[in-house]
Amino acid sequence: MTESLHEVAHVQPEGHLRKSWFAARDCELFVWEDATGAIVAFQFCFEAKRGREAVEWRAGHEVHHAEVEETSVVMKNRTHTLRFDNAERKAEALAVFERICATLPHHIAEMVRGRLT
Repeated sequence: MTESLHEVAHVQPEGHLRKSWFAARDCELFVWEDATGAIVAFQFCFEAKRGREAVEWRAGHEVHHAEVEETSVVMKNRTHTLRFDNAERKAEALAVFERICATLPHHIAEMVRGRLT
């Protein structure tokens, strides 16, 4: 059985945006919502055959793909860098997302699903 995403508590807001963080084994979803509750951005990180990858979307922009690179480890804290490319890997991201999205709020799951199709 595949683990579903669950919300991580106590995530600090970023400016005027509400940030939500959902995690499962080998996957993370970050969602930013404005004051009206509209989703204005998301970042979905997942483990792929090639290594750790991410897809990112911001309002007014296309979905972008990136490889996630670990750049440093300082006292058990890891720093990651996204290396964006032009790869079209939405299908792989969608397949992973579909396996773990059952417990997400419906409006978030639908928004992410819609951007990945």
